[in-house]
Amino acid sequence: MQNGVDLSHFVWQSDNGSEFIEVLNRKRGQTLYEQIIKEMKSESVQIPPDRKTYNSDVEAAHRLIEDEFYDIEDYHSPHDFLNKTFTYSVYFNWKL
Repeated sequence: MQNGVDLSHFVWQSDNGSEFIEVLNRKRGQTLYEQIIKEMKSESVQIPPDRKTYNSDVEAAHRLIEDEFYDIEDYHSPHDFLNKTFTYSVYFNWKL
């Protein structure tokens, strides 16, 4: 339970970067990402190797959010940040 939200039903999708998968980190055990997913009792899946277009929509959205929000807004407190984030998410997802 994280902030009142049961995250055990979530499936987190990532690319095959070494920060997300254990294969390259076998000597060190699980990655921090894998540890957090395990603590939340969630599941993690990776996009298939060499399928870079599977992640392109996410990368494009992140770029827009960075350009339209993070590079423009100033935050004066965590409360201010959360208010502006909520307002921007409404704008981003429902703009006409």
